[in-house]
Amino acid sequence: MDVVVVFIVAAVLSGLWSAWRSRGNARTEFASSATLRAYMSPAVARREVIRYLTARGCTLVNSVGECDGFRRGEDGLRRLRGPGSSLWPAAPVIVAAVCYESQGQLVLHMRFSLAPFVSVSACGTRYFVEQAGAEFAQVTSYLEQIASERAQRRSEHKRRRRPNHRWYPGDEEGARAQEAPRSADPLDADLAVLGLKRGASCDEVKRAYREACRKFHPDRLNGQNVEPHLVELAVQRFKEVTAAYQRLRERMAQHA
Repeated sequence: MDVVVVFIVAAVLSGLWSAWRSRGNARTEFASSATLRAYMSPAVARREVIRYLTARGCTLVNSVGECDGFRRGEDGLRRLRGPGSSLWPAAPVIVAAVCYESQGQLVLHMRFSLAPFVSVSACGTRYFVEQAGAEFAQVTSYLEQIASERAQRRSEHKRRRRPNHRWYPGDEEGARAQEAPRSADPLDADLAVLGLKRGASCDEVKRAYREACRKFHPDRLNGQNVEPHLVELAVQRFKEVTAAYQRLRERMAQHA
């Protein structure tokens, strides 16, 4: 796939070199690739790259396969000496960008080339490489932000589509952890499993157990389109409730 990307980028740059006529100067270029931490489809990433670059003064010139070519800068600028001689957005630059998937991850490859009619000093070359590298990092950061936001929206949408029933595995885990701090006494721990505190009567324990059974019994989740791993969580929770109730019942019987 990397070889294909190189050929595509080369084809785009060749077309742009012809459009922006060369005068024999050596090419000043910067190229880099980055694998994004958050996944985004290549088509969406390509659209976002075009949006990002055009918003910053680039003009989309041509596209070859998955690669897009851009131009930016002022044709009147004929020499790049370095910082202070001109602003980076004014430098005549050719940009090629391609987004592709490799081993289930999104890869961004970009190449920045100074227009061939611009002469450049050694200081100007360093300035070009630094600015091109910084802009590549900005594009990568922008794509990762967009990918993270899309993943968060999908997660929120999935939570909103949860089955509508009285209890869903994990619904009460946070509140139960806050209301029932850990204790070295097994009695307190068993009471906390049933949502009770020390001093609860035998009738209160029975009522809490029956209510917990109605909530956590795995049979109540059948036919409600609940994922298998959540059913397993319900089974585990039901076992904890039953074991805690049995220990409490035995302890209360001994003190009766």
